[in-house]
Amino acid sequence: MTQKNLALVSGANGHLGNNLVRLLIDKGIPVRATVRNINNKSPFAGLDCEVVQADITDKASFVRALQGVETFYAVGASFKLWAKDPKNRIIEEEGKVPKYLYYINSGYLRLFHYNENGDEVTTHINCPPGFFTSYSHFVKGARSNENVECITECELLRITKADLEILTAQSIAMKDFSIEVFQQSLAYNENRSMELATLSAEQRYRKLIENYSGILHNVPIIYIASFLGMKPESLSRIRRKLAP
Repeated sequence: MTQKNLALVSGANGHLGNNLVRLLIDKGIPVRATVRNINNKSPFAGLDCEVVQADITDKASFVRALQGVETFYAVGASFKLWAKDPKNRIIEEEGKVPKYLYYINSGYLRLFHYNENGDEVTTHINCPPGFFTSYSHFVKGARSNENVECITECELLRITKADLEILTAQSIAMKDFSIEVFQQSLAYNENRSMELATLSAEQRYRKLIENYSGILHNVPIIYIASFLGMKPESLSRIRRKLAP
C-alpha cells in the first residue's frame, strides 16, 4: 500500500542515517528504515518508523523496500569507510584546503596550529562518536591554518565537500542536517571562547573530565593542557590538588 510522502532511508542504523530518520519524523514525514540485520532494532527504540531488512548488495531486497516509497535517501552509500589510521598521523595539513568531513567511529582526533613561537596549540579534541574537520575552511573551500591529527588509532568515515553538496542538493532533509552539524560547530567555538574567558583553569578542567572522562586515558596531558589554555605543569598541579 502506498503511503503519502513515504521516505526510505538506507543505512538507517548508522549515526548519519539514524539522525536523518529522526529529522524526517520530526518533520512529520513517514519513514521506512533499512538495516542489514533485522534483529538490530535498538537504534530505533521509541521512533515511529517502519524497520525492514535490505542489503545494498541484494537487489531484490531493495526492490521490496522501495515499494510505495516517494523519496529514497541512500545514506549508507554517501560516507566511505576509511581504513584505520595509526596514531599521530596528520590527515589534514595546514596550508591546504581540507578534503573531507570525518565521522569518528572510534579513536580521538585533535585540531591544532602553530603559534608565533612555533608551539603547538590544540583548539579542539573530539571524542567518538562525532563529526570533525576544520569546519569553516572545509565549508568555504579555503586553505586552513590548522592540522587534523589522529591522537590514537582511529576508524573514520569521510565525505568530500563535492559529495556532500550533491547529497544536500538532492534532499532538503540532508541539507537541514548538514546545516545543523555546521551550526553545532559554530556553537562549540563560541562556548569554548566563553569558557576560556570566564572560567578558571580548575573549572575548565573539572568541566572537561565531567563531560568527557575517557579523554584522560586516551589523550596526552600536553594536548589536554593546551586545549584548556594552560601549561602542562599547571594542569599537573590541578590534578594533584583534585586527586582523592
